[in-house]
Amino acid sequence: MLSFPTPLAVAGSESGRGKHAKSSTGVSEEGASMHKIRIEDIASLTDFHRNSTAHCKRLKKSGRPELLTVNGKALLVVQDAGAYQQLLETVDRARQGNTEK
Repeated sequence: MLSFPTPLAVAGSESGRGKHAKSSTGVSEEGASMHKIRIEDIASLTDFHRNSTAHCKRLKKSGRPELLTVNGKALLVVQDAGAYQQLLETVDRARQGNTEK
Protein backbone atom coordinates (compact mmCIF):
# COMPACT_ATOMS: atom_id res chain seq x y z
CA MET A 1 0.00 0.00 0.00
CA LEU A 2 1.36 3.41 -0.98
CA SER A 3 0.94 6.36 1.34
CA PHE A 4 1.45 10.01 0.56
CA PRO A 5 1.97 12.70 3.17
CA THR A 6 -0.75 15.32 2.75
CA PRO A 7 -1.35 18.14 2.41
CA LEU A 8 1.51 18.97 0.07
CA ALA A 9 2.49 22.61 -0.01
CA VAL A 10 2.85 23.31 -3.73
CA ALA A 11 3.86 26.70 -5.04
CA GLY A 12 4.34 27.80 -8.63
CA SER A 13 7.81 28.09 -10.08
CA GLU A 14 9.27 30.16 -12.88
CA SER A 15 9.20 27.15 -15.18
CA GLY A 16 5.45 26.76 -14.65
CA ARG A 17 5.86 23.51 -12.73
CA GLY A 18 4.88 23.17 -9.09
CA LYS A 19 7.48 22.90 -6.36
CA HIS A 20 7.08 21.20 -3.02
CA ALA A 21 7.96 23.30 0.01
CA LYS A 22 9.05 20.41 2.25
CA SER A 23 12.26 18.49 1.60
CA SER A 24 11.22 15.31 3.43
CA THR A 25 8.24 14.32 1.28
CA GLY A 26 8.38 10.70 0.20
CA VAL A 27 6.36 7.73 -0.88
CA SER A 28 6.73 4.54 1.07
CA GLU A 29 5.43 1.03 1.15
CA GLU A 30 4.53 -0.16 4.62
CA GLY A 31 7.57 -1.86 6.13
CA ALA A 32 9.88 -0.64 3.36
CA SER A 33 12.42 2.15 3.25
CA MET A 34 11.30 5.65 2.34
CA HIS A 35 11.39 6.42 -1.41
CA LYS A 36 11.91 10.12 -1.92
CA ILE A 37 9.99 12.03 -4.54
CA ARG A 38 12.09 14.73 -6.14
CA ILE A 39 10.75 18.26 -6.11
CA GLU A 40 10.87 18.39 -9.90
CA ASP A 41 8.60 15.30 -10.02
CA ILE A 42 5.68 17.10 -8.34
CA ALA A 43 3.23 19.18 -10.37
CA SER A 44 -0.35 20.34 -10.20
CA LEU A 45 -2.96 18.48 -12.22
CA THR A 46 -3.79 21.80 -13.90
CA ASP A 47 -0.18 22.25 -15.05
CA PHE A 48 -0.08 18.65 -16.28
CA HIS A 49 -3.26 19.25 -18.27
CA ARG A 50 -2.01 22.52 -19.78
CA ASN A 51 1.50 21.22 -20.57
CA SER A 52 0.89 17.52 -21.11
CA THR A 53 3.33 17.21 -24.02
CA ALA A 54 6.24 18.55 -21.94
CA HIS A 55 5.28 16.36 -18.97
CA CYS A 56 5.06 13.26 -21.17
CA LYS A 57 8.49 13.97 -22.67
CA ARG A 58 9.96 14.31 -19.16
CA LEU A 59 8.27 11.10 -18.00
CA LYS A 60 9.65 9.18 -20.96
CA LYS A 61 13.16 10.66 -20.67
CA SER A 62 13.55 10.27 -16.90
CA GLY A 63 11.60 7.05 -16.35
CA ARG A 64 10.54 8.46 -12.96
CA PRO A 65 6.89 8.80 -11.95
CA GLU A 66 5.32 12.20 -11.39
CA LEU A 67 3.08 13.10 -8.45
CA LEU A 68 0.12 15.28 -9.43
CA THR A 69 -1.65 17.45 -6.89
CA VAL A 70 -4.99 19.21 -6.55
CA ASN A 71 -5.20 22.07 -4.05
CA GLY A 72 -1.78 21.05 -2.72
CA LYS A 73 -2.79 17.47 -1.93
CA ALA A 74 -1.45 14.35 -3.64
CA LEU A 75 -4.05 12.91 -6.03
CA LEU A 76 -2.40 10.91 -8.82
CA VAL A 77 0.86 9.30 -9.81
CA VAL A 78 1.57 9.09 -13.53
CA GLN A 79 4.36 7.11 -15.15
CA ASP A 80 5.68 6.31 -18.63
CA ALA A 81 4.33 2.99 -19.93
CA GLY A 82 7.83 1.55 -20.46
CA ALA A 83 8.90 2.42 -16.91
CA TYR A 84 5.66 0.95 -15.57
CA GLN A 85 6.28 -2.30 -17.48
CA GLN A 86 9.78 -2.50 -15.95
CA LEU A 87 8.26 -1.98 -12.50
CA LEU A 88 5.78 -4.83 -13.08
CA GLU A 89 8.59 -7.13 -14.23
CA THR A 90 10.66 -6.26 -11.15
CA VAL A 91 7.69 -7.02 -8.88
CA ASP A 92 7.13 -10.35 -10.67
CA ARG A 93 10.80 -11.31 -10.24
CA ALA A 94 10.68 -10.37 -6.55
CA ARG A 95 7.54 -12.43 -6.03
CA GLN A 96 9.08 -15.43 -7.80
CA GLY A 97 12.16 -15.13 -5.60
CA ASN A 98 10.01 -15.16 -2.48
CA THR A 99 8.06 -18.25 -3.53
CA GLU A 100 11.15 -20.32 -4.36
CA LYS A 101 12.30 -20.46 -0.71
